[in-house]
Amino acid sequence: MAPKKKKEIPALEDFPRPLRMAVARVMAKYNLDYPEALERARAQIVSSNTTRARTSCESIYRGVPQASREIQNFKASGNGLRLNHRSILGFFDDETVMLDFDNAPYKMVKKYACMAMNFHGLGGLMILKSSEKSYHVVFNRKVPWTENQRIMAWVSYVMCPWLRLSESSERALASLNLLLYLRMQCIKQSSALRTSPNGSKSSPRIVYREGDQDNRIANYLDKRRILKSVLQYESDHPYDR
Repeated sequence: MAPKKKKEIPALEDFPRPLRMAVARVMAKYNLDYPEALERARAQIVSSNTTRARTSCESIYRGVPQASREIQNFKASGNGLRLNHRSILGFFDDETVMLDFDNAPYKMVKKYACMAMNFHGLGGLMILKSSEKSYHVVFNRKVPWTENQRIMAWVSYVMCPWLRLSESSERALASLNLLLYLRMQCIKQSSALRTSPNGSKSSPRIVYREGDQDNRIANYLDKRRILKSVLQYESDHPYDR
């Protein structure tokens, strides 16, 4: 018996905009590869109450030509699942140690990021500038969520161990902001960092690297490239909104 021919999966840019954004968000939130993210996004949309979105999504699995016709109908209808083109995309993960520093100078961020990397054996780090005096840090070693929380809390404590709400020093303010970030990540049970522009803020850019970059940093950069390609496609095809 001849082997069953594998079904062709369309490229991400072949989807209508709502499906592209849904796939991108699933990839970022659940840290999945493209085929798995496509399947999960499809399941989410099929379970929705938007008939045209379900029809267009289901048609993708009937073959590329049929999918293309359905996609064109979906675009022409002007109906279906809608997402704001100013949506903020980010990277979500519970196995990557990530920190978000606000109101912190670069030298302070680098100092405590290097301390955390060396003390906890995180292998390597990458610092990205999010906006003025705001930085993101991504570490390389894969960790369980419990250790992830412990490391984030450790950095906040080391920065200002006797933090008081009345404290007005720059270091205390940065430590308090990091503590607030830790609280929100614990509520969501995963860490998150913005990768897309946000109002007047541009996408975070890399300003420093140290140590190994082959594990969670490489995974972060891979997902970041995909999300940026989606945003670039959106800006190049304004008619498809």
